[in-house]
Amino acid sequence: MFENKKITKITYNVKLQYKILQQYNIKLSDNTHDILLENYVLKGLIKINHCIEQIHQELMLYEHFLLKTNKKHLGNFKINIKDTSHCIFQTHQENKKYFKKEIKLHSILYDIEKPITKILYIMENNGVLLNKEKLKIQSHNIQNKLKILKNNAYKLANEKFNILSNEQTRIILFNKLKYKTITKTPTGKNSINEAVLQRLSEKYILPKIILEYRKLYKLKSNYLDKLITMINKKTGRIHTSYHQHSTTTGRLTSFYPNLQNIPKKTLEAEKIREAFIAPHDHVIVTVDYSQIELRILAHFSKDQNLIKSFRKNIDVHNATASNIFNIEIHQVTIQQRQIAKTINFSLIYGITPFGLSKKLNITIYQAKQYIHMYFEKYHGILNFIQKTLDYTSKKGYVKTLFGRKIYIPNINSKNSNIRKAAERACINAPMQGTTADIIKKAMIKIHKYLYLNKFEQGKMIIQVHDELIFEIKTQHIKTTTNNIRTIMENITTLDIPLLVHIGIGKNWNEANNTQIV
Repeated sequence: MFENKKITKITYNVKLQYKILQQYNIKLSDNTHDILLENYVLKGLIKINHCIEQIHQELMLYEHFLLKTNKKHLGNFKINIKDTSHCIFQTHQENKKYFKKEIKLHSILYDIEKPITKILYIMENNGVLLNKEKLKIQSHNIQNKLKILKNNAYKLANEKFNILSNEQTRIILFNKLKYKTITKTPTGKNSINEAVLQRLSEKYILPKIILEYRKLYKLKSNYLDKLITMINKKTGRIHTSYHQHSTTTGRLTSFYPNLQNIPKKTLEAEKIREAFIAPHDHVIVTVDYSQIELRILAHFSKDQNLIKSFRKNIDVHNATASNIFNIEIHQVTIQQRQIAKTINFSLIYGITPFGLSKKLNITIYQAKQYIHMYFEKYHGILNFIQKTLDYTSKKGYVKTLFGRKIYIPNINSKNSNIRKAAERACINAPMQGTTADIIKKAMIKIHKYLYLNKFEQGKMIIQVHDELIFEIKTQHIKTTTNNIRTIMENITTLDIPLLVHIGIGKNWNEANNTQIV
């Protein structure tokens, strides 16, 4: 029955069903409808009926069980099979009516979400090869650094204390050492968050040591030590799980482990990525879209200044600095470019003058001036933002380029703080959602290309939002990377070109730092 293509199946969370049936050497045919995906495409993250919610909770628990134990035992489900089957069937019948009316959502489901489910299942099975010994060595090295930092902190404090405890750190810094108050919590205590410690570290050594200790401790406990325990003994690989239904915008999420959150900004963090390696006769290839959300913003807003920069392949941040500071591009300083870069990416997320002032460490007045100068030169973006807010206020959702609806539930909230947060989400949603759709469409086409060659050339192993990571056979590097580039840069047509950066290396970190044209 499961493998019979003539029999239509209706289920909930089809990717999990693939995993369960795989343990019994059963392959579920493609003629299967998934009401989890149907509901997600139709309603986003909006709450659905109690019956479906109960199924969701039980299957989520089982997925965690499956990932952690790799056992066949199905556990003790608290689901009434008869009621559940009826609920799933009725939900699918109702959804069919809506999809007949919503042609673009029908395309999102059947041309994007359904095909990507099978691809994610294959990627999860492929897994990612890890160098366990490298992780152990790095963990040991960080442990030694933590001991040194801890002893130095104790000497400066003249007593032992829990460096990870905000309460104990607060007592040491403000009660004992009498540091000057930076900010206070709503309860009136001295704030001890990361921003405060950063400010204090400009003047004192101890806060700097505390920050470094906490950063290294997080790397060791959250990544190095955890990744070691997650390596599958049979495959030598880690096998994440991707969720298609956990964000409002269509972005994928990864968990157990979260491969989309592997750090890379420090030397110690880079060493974690060095442990993600290619097998014999293969290389790791990274392919990521260049400034894709800004390019999508240019397409949506039709802003001629932004479009001009991308079409002429001018550094967009230099161009922005040139426009807002009214100087020639060759006169732009490093500091001015950094300001422009921060503004470019911040406005995608609907940042306020207060938020920008914090990011640039300037006054709110200066931040307002920068935003004013920006919108004087980029009228199209300002118009796009206003039109998007007006549309969402009336409809309750925004749309991606391909017609996916992204619901913004609190857009008309009477609470100004809640409403403003919704407005910021609303501004970014079309760009982030369109990026998610584009990368999924690219993954589907790349998978078909690799499948036609029976995966002899390589495999797709990780997706990190606008970046794809592959294992490619050494003898096929040039042909395969050229074909992947062609697919990704031509997957859709915008007013400006899509560009990708390609990196190649023996491990993930080396690939990130060794880009080819």
